[in-house]
Order: sequence, then structure tokens, then C-alpha cells
Amino acid sequence: MMRMMRIRTFLLASAIGLAMSSGAATAQSTAKKIAAPDVPDAIKVPASETAVLMSRAAGWQIYTCRAGTDGNFTWTFTGPEAELYDRDGKVLGRHTAGPVWLLNDGSEVRGKMAAQADSPDQNAIPWLRLDAFSQTGKFEKVTHIQRVRTEGGKAPTEACDASKSEVQRKVIYKAEYYFFAPSAPAKK
Repeated sequence: MMRMMRIRTFLLASAIGLAMSSGAATAQSTAKKIAAPDVPDAIKVPASETAVLMSRAAGWQIYTCRAGTDGNFTWTFTGPEAELYDRDGKVLGRHTAGPVWLLNDGSEVRGKMAAQADSPDQNAIPWLRLDAFSQTGKFEKVTHIQRVRTEGGKAPTEACDASKSEVQRKVIYKAEYYFFAPSAPAKK
């Protein structure tokens, strides 16, 4: 119980620190132009798209010890469990398995992994580009999602064998998510 409280406190403090360290626009202030992150070519979105929302995430990447088709056990990614924050540290929603991003106002988008690039931080999970589908609310026109500026989240390094079959481990991670939609045509 005490360990969970320390982890939650760490996550909240990390999210607030991350949020305060950047002046980038967030999902809450969509009227301001959101600068798309500088990313490797592999995960770039089409030039005809614009970043319309950005949120920081702090939470866990969840792994389950499972046997593969070859019979060898390995930590298998199960899904994320994270809170989404604006730049002031206010909770905007959550990010869960699917993957799904769900804002407090009910807006929701699902994504399918399309491409990845190694994180500059060798101890962090990869950066991703996902194709968006099943969009509602603020996410209605979103076509792509990027996960960037990742910290942590890699699979556990502890042994995974038959004695730990179906055991889950949560690994702390942080990331920024950018949501892209087709650019509005220039006004005449």
C-alpha cells in the first residue's frame, strides 16, 4: 500500500514537473498553434496535417510473463495505464490498453501502431506513430498520433519463466502524445 502511494506521488510530481518545464500548448488550449515535435522520418505524419492536441502522460507500461509459441517465457506488453495532463498538471483524461486515449469530457480516440523509432534515451520505450480510428469529440478529426519524449517503460529485466506465468509487472513511464488532423484550408 505504501509503495503504491509513493509511486502515485512520484507520477504526479513527475507529470507536474514535466508540464512546468515546457511552454508548449496542450489539449486544453487548442486555440494556440501547437508546434509538432521534431521526430525521425520513420514516424513523421504527412505534411498536410497539423498538431491539434498535445498531452503529457505519466503512468505505467504493463507487461505479463507469458510463454511464446516457441515455449520460451518473455515479458509481453499488455498495455498502458496512464493519466493525461495539461501543462499546468491538470488531469485531462487517461490512456489505456487498446490503445485508447479518453479525455474527461468523453472525447475518445483509438490508435493502431503504424511505425516506430528508437527513443534517444536508450532506457526508454520507442517513439511511435499510430493511425487513429474510432474518434469522437475533440478527437473527431484526428488521423495520427505520435508518442515522443519517452522516459522509462521498458520491459522488466527480472527473470520471466514458468514460475511467473501470467504475473504482471507495471513499469513507470512518461511520454508526450501529439494528435494530428488534416490542416484547415487557407482562408481567402
